[in-house]
Amino acid sequence: MSRTPTHARILKFATYEVDRDSGELYKSGVRQKLTGQPFEVLCLLLERPNQIVTREEFRERIWSKDTFVDYDLALRKAITRLRDALGDSAENPRFIETIPRKGYRFLASVEPGGQVAAVKISSAAMEQVPHSEKPLHEELDHVGIDT
Repeated sequence: MSRTPTHARILKFATYEVDRDSGELYKSGVRQKLTGQPFEVLCLLLERPNQIVTREEFRERIWSKDTFVDYDLALRKAITRLRDALGDSAENPRFIETIPRKGYRFLASVEPGGQVAAVKISSAAMEQVPHSEKPLHEELDHVGIDT
C-alpha cells in the first residue's frame, strides 16, 4: 500500500480537493463547508488511505492531552459532519468506512494535487445575473436563508 505524501498541500480524491494549508474542501471546484475537527479528521484519513486510523490516533492528533471531552462522542460527531459534507453514509460508504471498536478507514484513492481548480465566475457572466433592488439580507430571507 502506498502512502500519500504527507508534505503535499493539496490532496485529491474522486471529485474532491483538499487544501490543507487553507483548511478548505472543494467539490468539483466549489468550496464546501467543512472546518475544525471534521476537517482535521479528513486530513488524517487522507494521509493514510486504505489503512485503519484508530480512535486513539485521532485523539492524540486532534484533541490535546489537557482537553476534557468525550472523545468517542466528539469523533463520531466529526465523522458524521464529514460524511455529510462528502455525501457519504455509514451504511454504504464510498469514502469513510467504520471499523467497529477500532477506528475508521478512508476507502478512495488519494493523489497529491497541484493547485485547487476553484470555480471562478467571469465579470461578463456576472453582468448577466439579474440584480435586485432589495438589500441582500432581504433577498436571502425571501429564499429562506437566515442571515
